[in-house]
Amino acid sequence: MSAKVQLGISFSVLIVVILIGVISLTTSFQNSNDIAEQKRLTLEGRQIGNQRGNLTMQLFGTVLTHIDNAVTQIQGNLTAHREVTNDTRDNYIIPLINKTQTLIKSFNMTNESERGKAVEDIINTLHEDHEIIMKGLNITATDTNTESFDAIQKLKKQLDQLELSSNESKRSQTK
Repeated sequence: MSAKVQLGISFSVLIVVILIGVISLTTSFQNSNDIAEQKRLTLEGRQIGNQRGNLTMQLFGTVLTHIDNAVTQIQGNLTAHREVTNDTRDNYIIPLINKTQTLIKSFNMTNESERGKAVEDIINTLHEDHEIIMKGLNITATDTNTESFDAIQKLKKQLDQLELSSNESKRSQTK
């Protein structure tokens, strides 16, 4: 082969090798940029995920604290209502029932002329104790959607009826 052909082939091989090197370097730089972009996106995704996770944990903490406070407040209210109920039962209702039974027994033992006074004594005793109970129940008396309110209204109605009957008996005795 001639030297010119051999030189041409060598030169052609050299150009092909240079082209392959340039293509490799260009591809390598592109791959390097892609890898850096992937790392950036991965880190950014982690940061967003961490922020969301932290916000979620804070919200759950806030909700749990709110629930805990509500439960504590409800338990306190129930305890206070139970104390009022027990105190009312022990110190007012049971003694009132006992007084009423005693007054009824004494009423049944009286003769006709003493019955007006016995009825008056019963009404006065019931009225005084009724006022005490009303003061003890004033917490629930303002809430019109409770059984306590209904019971209070019935007590007031019964007291009014007793007072009316007492006034009528006084009028009949004075005539």
